[in-house]
Amino acid sequence: MFLQQGSSSGSSSSSSSKHRALVVEALRRAGIATHDGRLTVLAQLAATGPFDEVFVAIDKMLEIMKNEEASDLARMQACMADRTADTRDAITISRQLDTMTDAVGALASDIEELKKEYAEKEKEKTETETELAEAAKIRSDENAVYKIAKKEDEDAVTLIKEATVVLEDFYKENGMALLQSHRQPDLKVEVGIAPPPPPASWKGYGEKRLEVASVFTMLSTIQGDIEEDIKKADLAEESAAKAFEEVKASLEKDLKDLKELLTSLAKTQGQKEETLVSTKEERGGKADLLEATMNKIKVAEPDCYFFSVNYEARLRNRQIEMDALTKAKAILRGADFAMKDPKRELKPGDAF
Repeated sequence: MFLQQGSSSGSSSSSSSKHRALVVEALRRAGIATHDGRLTVLAQLAATGPFDEVFVAIDKMLEIMKNEEASDLARMQACMADRTADTRDAITISRQLDTMTDAVGALASDIEELKKEYAEKEKEKTETETELAEAAKIRSDENAVYKIAKKEDEDAVTLIKEATVVLEDFYKENGMALLQSHRQPDLKVEVGIAPPPPPASWKGYGEKRLEVASVFTMLSTIQGDIEEDIKKADLAEESAAKAFEEVKASLEKDLKDLKELLTSLAKTQGQKEETLVSTKEERGGKADLLEATMNKIKVAEPDCYFFSVNYEARLRNRQIEMDALTKAKAILRGADFAMKDPKRELKPGDAF
């Protein structure tokens, strides 16, 4: 600390010389301690120049050093804030990249599974279509055979009917009672007793009448058998048609479900492929951003590290300089430092 003493207007030149010498020494020692050439130049000015010029120079130096101190503090804070923010950003981006990489892997796996499932369902659809086509062909062939057989049976029945009519007409025209012969006349025959002989009016045509009756009976039996076959064939056709319709409905439902599933799989695959592309693009952007952030940290780190390490030394040296300038200004104004403050004493060993 110092005690200021007012100087009278009649101060001796020896007192001024003493003050000047103290100022020069203080500035010189501060310049040596801080390695600041500006103090050396100011010491030279204080040794020879007018006090007013020295005051102006000291005030300018103090102002410069205050600005430097504020600049260093702002730079230090910005350096720390930027490094913290950049590090935090790098960590965040890195985590986002990890998440996106996992997402890309999951999407690629999902797409492969969808492709596999799609191929399986497409194969199943093809097999179902083939099965339906084969069933339809079998049904068509069966129906064609049925129609041909029915037509042949119906033609046969028609032919038998026509033949019967022709035979009936022929024997009627020749005076033969055919109706009774093939329709069984009202002859009562008891079991174990021979049938009565034919009427005398038949005159030798009895055997022929029996033959004719047998023919008509055979034709009638054949016609009945054919008509029964037609009924059975109709029932079989109806049953086959019904069974086919059931199979067809089931296969068509399967095809519809498979087509809907294939459409859904294709849509889902397309969406996932779009997401995969966008995720890869976003991941590429994040990778570029991470690289830029790491480069920023790498470029700023040497300067920031150097400044951080030397900040305290720069601050201490600047305080020494400002203290010396303030002290020099006080001395020139007549202050006398009767007591020394060890904490404010300049140490030649102090260095920037």
